[in-house]
Amino acid sequence: MTYGTDGTEYGPGAKLEEAIAEFRAIAKDIGEKEAKQFDGDLMTTLAHANRFADMKELAKTIQDAQLRETGRIVAVAATDGSAAAVRELGAFDAATRRQYAQTIGQMLLNLRLYPQATEMYELSTQGAPNASTARPFIETLRKTKRIEELPLDDKDPRAVVQKMILAMVRDDMPTLKKLFAFDLKPAAEDEDEEDPLTVMRGLTTGASMPPAVIGDLSFATLRVQSDGTDKSGYRVRIRSESGVNMPALFVIKQNGAYVIRAATSTVDTIGAAVMAFADAGDLESARTWLNWVREDVQAGGGDDPLRGLPFAALWPKDNAAANADEIRIAAASLMLRKGDERGLPLLLAQREKASDHTKTWIDVALGAAYTDRKDWKNVVPIAERLTVAYPDSDNAFRMHVFALSLSGRTAEAEELAKKRLAKKPKDDEALRALSSNAAKARDYAAAAKYAEQLVDELSPTQNDYNNAAWFELFAGNVTHAMENARRATAEESQTSAAALHTLATLYAETGKNIEARDALLRTLDKSRRDQPDSSDWYVLGRMAENYGVREAALAAYKRVDKKENDGASVWELAQRRLAAMGKN
Repeated sequence: MTYGTDGTEYGPGAKLEEAIAEFRAIAKDIGEKEAKQFDGDLMTTLAHANRFADMKELAKTIQDAQLRETGRIVAVAATDGSAAAVRELGAFDAATRRQYAQTIGQMLLNLRLYPQATEMYELSTQGAPNASTARPFIETLRKTKRIEELPLDDKDPRAVVQKMILAMVRDDMPTLKKLFAFDLKPAAEDEDEEDPLTVMRGLTTGASMPPAVIGDLSFATLRVQSDGTDKSGYRVRIRSESGVNMPALFVIKQNGAYVIRAATSTVDTIGAAVMAFADAGDLESARTWLNWVREDVQAGGGDDPLRGLPFAALWPKDNAAANADEIRIAAASLMLRKGDERGLPLLLAQREKASDHTKTWIDVALGAAYTDRKDWKNVVPIAERLTVAYPDSDNAFRMHVFALSLSGRTAEAEELAKKRLAKKPKDDEALRALSSNAAKARDYAAAAKYAEQLVDELSPTQNDYNNAAWFELFAGNVTHAMENARRATAEESQTSAAALHTLATLYAETGKNIEARDALLRTLDKSRRDQPDSSDWYVLGRMAENYGVREAALAAYKRVDKKENDGASVWELAQRRLAAMGKN
């Protein structure tokens, strides 16, 4: 009953009055002494229900000194102001005063009583060793107001930011959806969290503070700027006081109200909007939007001529004279997300009449799009063209060799990589390709050999160490695999969930269940998951097998999904164990 419709405690729609009645009914049923265990929960619920007089009465019956005094003073602060609360805290010694003020400040913050919370946090830092570090937060809190109480100017396009945050903290999805006019084609397999509205709403969830408080604090620290006109639309840029830039919003006036037409966090929405401008003959607005995007997209550089995003090569900065075809090509290069097929046919059609420079970057864009779709047969001819035109390009080589390998043409991939290695004996890209291709062909000894050559002779990345460990596991060299797995996970801040999973697998393979469990928990933490996924079940199965719990091991192995069997898969490891245990 204390949880709201948004899934947060004391959130919108929480049935607080019913919860209070339930607490009191339970107290009658189990007796006053046993009910004392619920005093803290009841006090908090009363606070969120604005039942401050009841909080003061409840405090008179509470035996726990801290709960009694902090609950009572929260109510005093709410009804009589921060000065009265400060006077009440004056009755305690300095250490107790700081401790109580911290607890009271947190509760007042959660209640969105910001002036009172500010004074309590200020008091809690007096004489404390962390006073200087707490100062920025206190100063932010001092200017924070409830967002719904701030003035809202519907004639200002920047107001969409305030409206968006307000709808999110209220869990008002209908209003939030009306605020967005995205032209977005979701892929059938897209997860809910990839939906732009859900991503936007997620900005106010997932932290220890209530969403409404996060919204208030966030808005208090944001600096919102806009440029544009009602005709062209507006770019609304958002920056926090710390200097962090947030995704820019592209706003238009629709039916007399400003709505969010696109966002840089979902560039295909910008491409679709630009395409609509071009189709309507409004090339000036289309160019304006593409120029806005280009300001934040850097062109490639360095030794590889194909390095960088295609959009940057297809749309020069401050482009004021591009024609409709050039606009459509640049817009289409932003519309290649899997599930949105509108950009592909346009690029294919435009390629035939494009200049050589434009053809090259259309090919790079098409190659990336087909790669994202795992359409390797379409990637191969594109990669061949790029490799012929740019034989020394790492990007062209990677696209070509992996497309050959993953389309089943492993012998050709090996030949291509060996030719490059013969030309450049210390080439890390060639060794990575040879190792990966050998694993695809299930030649795990060769996969491990090339991976080990890379980590021994060149400048390996943590991913290189992880790949070496993984392929050595399949090749049966568990001891050396463990060395590389430890190297891959040596720096906690730099390691990946995949490397931690490799480490967990190797610990389980060698019977070290305690270490395997620790590494698996780190994997979950790094992946931000609460539950094991398909690959984790292999580790759990191996641990169960080590403990001699046969049925649990079999059940765990069977929960490993086959997915794509491209060699060196967790599913293959599970099948090996099932075969060894004599039951498939």
